Amino acid sequence: MSLISILPGGEQVWLSPEGTVSPLLKSTIFFLILAKAEKLSHRMLFWVTSCLASWQLVETLGFQVPSAVVKLVVALIVGVQVPMLSRQSSWYFLGLCALGLVGQVTGTVDNVAVLCLGMSVALFVRRLVVSLVTLRASTPTPLVFPFVSHIMPQYSFTRQQFFRTDSPPESIALKRERSFDEMKRKWDAKWPKCVAMSAYLSESFSDLRFASGNRVFLPFMKHLENWCDPCTVVSSVEGTDLIDLDGHRLTDVSGSYGVNVCGYERYKQFITEGWEKTGNVGCVLGPVHPLLMENIQILKEISKKEEVSFHMSGTEAVMCAVRLVRFNTGKPLVVMFGGAYHGWWDGVQAMAGNERTPQDVLTLKDMYPGSLDVLRMRASEIAAVVINPLQAFHPNAPPPSDLVLASNTRSVSESSLAYKKWLEKLRILCDELG
Repeated sequence: MSLISILPGGEQVWLSPEGTVSPLLKSTIFFLILAKAEKLSHRMLFWVTSCLASWQLVETLGFQVPSAVVKLVVALIVGVQVPMLSRQSSWYFLGLCALGLVGQVTGTVDNVAVLCLGMSVALFVRRLVVSLVTLRASTPTPLVFPFVSHIMPQYSFTRQQFFRTDSPPESIALKRERSFDEMKRKWDAKWPKCVAMSAYLSESFSDLRFASGNRVFLPFMKHLENWCDPCTVVSSVEGTDLIDLDGHRLTDVSGSYGVNVCGYERYKQFITEGWEKTGNVGCVLGPVHPLLMENIQILKEISKKEEVSFHMSGTEAVMCAVRLVRFNTGKPLVVMFGGAYHGWWDGVQAMAGNERTPQDVLTLKDMYPGSLDVLRMRASEIAAVVINPLQAFHPNAPPPSDLVLASNTRSVSESSLAYKKWLEKLRILCDELG
């Protein structure tokens, strides 16, 4: 029995003369490409789409493309992609090859072609369902930002507009201008050494420019980036007071962005004791100090982990962790949640400031049941789920930063208990899925 008879239209619709490409093969290729489009590189997807469009155009003009040419092009595309296929896709490819071989040997090529078409349609339907479920659970910002960033024009206020954005009376606007300029003169006179060093650093120290590039709402940046420079150059510390180059005392209310949890005097003590124990070693690369064992034991006890890895920053630690899980699982995707910060590596930044939107990261909604559905459906593709526990204070929103100040948002969530329960569910599911 020919399986083509079960298709609408039968052989007259789905088969074509010998040596030409049948609609059956065209449909199989079409649905297979749709099913695996997400796996193809942008360049490969462009060439595949161009070939299909050219093929259709040629046939529309009345020319028939020989089947041998189509088979050659398909073989070249597959040959290039095979080394980059995932394990699951490799099995699909081997299965199609085996079916084709069976069809040639048994003389049932048409039946095999129908089976291949069925497989392609099934893969496409599954990919469509998975994509829709993922889209429903995804944070919208990473999806929209790449397009908005290219169409939104760069805009800066003129000096006239700068002082009149809220349409004040002209007398108020003029008073603002005078006060603005007067404060700049007083600031520069009060902190001359800090301002001079900041000017040097802004030209020679790229890290400082990187950190301060988003401190002002963009239209205001042109006039504020060089006004009342907030760069603090500290020469010494006493208690909670920072003493800058110009001799002024500033109280550190933030604890150095939160890292100074033990206090400056305690850290001075740590540094002194550390130097007394390691001063005879100096800077040695390669050999390790006996203190390393003690530090590892303490960290293992705190973390309840079997091994320890040291890194220079949290960003570097995340890069290493993501690379290791991808290598050891053979899976491409990493899941993170909306608003969570995992360092400045562009591989985990799907928000503003990243010109390379990562295609191997899923940014899902935090505390959303649909996100768990995505983890279940795409378990074969997901290497790891990356969590920032501080998101308990602001689920699905970025952490407090200068960008957040632009929206005048100061709210903090009170959902710590709910977030704890969410993390417990997430932990259980991840363990079940391996």
